[in-house]
Amino acid sequence: MTLKSQGLDMAMSGLVEPAARPASTRSRQLSERQLILKKRLLASGVELLNQVGYADLTLRAVATRAGTTHVTAYHYFASKAHLVAELYYSYLLEVPMEQSDPSVPLPLRIANALGATAAKFGEVEPLGQAGNAAMASNEPDVVLVRGAIGADLMRRIVTASGEEVDAELTEVVMLTYIGAMRWAGLGVIAYDQVGARIERVARHFEIARAAGLTGQTGLGMTAGDPRPRRGKTR
Repeated sequence: MTLKSQGLDMAMSGLVEPAARPASTRSRQLSERQLILKKRLLASGVELLNQVGYADLTLRAVATRAGTTHVTAYHYFASKAHLVAELYYSYLLEVPMEQSDPSVPLPLRIANALGATAAKFGEVEPLGQAGNAAMASNEPDVVLVRGAIGADLMRRIVTASGEEVDAELTEVVMLTYIGAMRWAGLGVIAYDQVGARIERVARHFEIARAAGLTGQTGLGMTAGDPRPRRGKTR
């Protein structure tokens, strides 16, 4: 394992939650009939999100719209937060993986890869907004899905980076994406602006690195400044 790949593993371990908890029975392999019903529940969920929003969404209402009972719905989803997390993940997986093109500057490559996922949620803004609330849950099922989402985003960054994959830049970009998506969910920025912000941050990072202002000791901290400052200095 190279030093670069070791650094990337460290960045991933800090930014992607491990599936430390055992998968629930809801994560078991589903039969074709069960998979069809689960997809119907997910489709009903996004339809209701568009109509009533996350606050007024209930699994009972989703089940009714899907033509089943709320008892059956709970066999597939532990809560509405779990349903929304699964919905979020399913939409993310619909976005093609951006391949590496060395002729394109690295910041733009990464921005295109993650910007495409942000734009996808711009097509269903209620889902993006609901994701902010749902993904904050620490329910075991949500934690599992959240970890899968983080791993997928990491793969997108690594794939777009190709031979230029870099642990520090990956960490900076991942944190920028998380913050930008939260802003978009709150309506502060548009989803189609997320990619541009990632590119800008990545370019600034490259400039800072060229000036010797970055290091493996931590984000934005050099070896001479090992810890963030808190409060006022005396």
